[in-house]
Amino acid sequence: MKIGFVGLGTMGRPMARRLLAAGHELACASRSPGPVRELAALGAQPLPTAADVVARSEITFLCLPDDEAVRSVVRECLPVVRGRVIVDHSTVGPATETQLGELVREAGGHYLDAPVSGGPQGAEAGTLAVMVGGDPDVFETARPVIDAYAGYLALAGDVGAGQVVKLCNQVLVCAQLLTLAECAELAQSSGVDPQALHDALAHSTGDSFIARSRFPVPGVAPHSPASNDWRPDFTTALMHKDIDLAWAHGNRVGAPPLSALRVLDLLAQNIRSGNAGLDFSSFATLVPDRPRQETR
Repeated sequence: MKIGFVGLGTMGRPMARRLLAAGHELACASRSPGPVRELAALGAQPLPTAADVVARSEITFLCLPDDEAVRSVVRECLPVVRGRVIVDHSTVGPATETQLGELVREAGGHYLDAPVSGGPQGAEAGTLAVMVGGDPDVFETARPVIDAYAGYLALAGDVGAGQVVKLCNQVLVCAQLLTLAECAELAQSSGVDPQALHDALAHSTGDSFIARSRFPVPGVAPHSPASNDWRPDFTTALMHKDIDLAWAHGNRVGAPPLSALRVLDLLAQNIRSGNAGLDFSSFATLVPDRPRQETR
């Protein structure tokens, strides 16, 4: 199948490599020339614009940084989208996807929103979780291709539903991390070794992926960002964007996730402190400095 990929960043590049490894004919375009050259060396066809990629491909995947970038690319491609499928792997607002899906439909094409979770490691390993919104028949057309990098793939509803599920995931991840940081502070302030807390949680009902992968105390979990100078798997700036999207969408539908407010404040503080490029879990370092309140 002739496949296109637009946006060869941290996530897009390994996803595109897996499409090539699966035997697909791949055309690609990206703002940065380096990833395009890398994919071309592996057999991809480099093209100058996103519209060129869509015109040449049966299914084109997008992996772009924000709503503005996705809008720009999709609108550029509307004249050539008839009879073709666009699958957006970016994380953007559900309302943006609904609007773009309608524009593509009116132009004679098909559109799926399909944000991913699992990070670059999941993309490399082919174990990403992919949450999809769109027409079931279009989903079934794209499914065998997405399987090249997906470990979990499910249709959540109409266009935009994939983004809702992804944003819920992001809020839950950050809320868990905030609670974990508060519990680590509570334990340490009580004279408890944080290693003992970490190990006990791993065998208790409080265990979670976040507790195991992003324990926020340096030196406790060897592979956590806290133990590696907060080297980013997913940056503070990107997580702030996602939580802001979740808060905005929640207000739009009358269900604002209140836990997102505290997280947004901490992420914003972290960015102002110059840590936008550190792993998002570094906001946990701000938790001990929060104002203390007495309760009666």
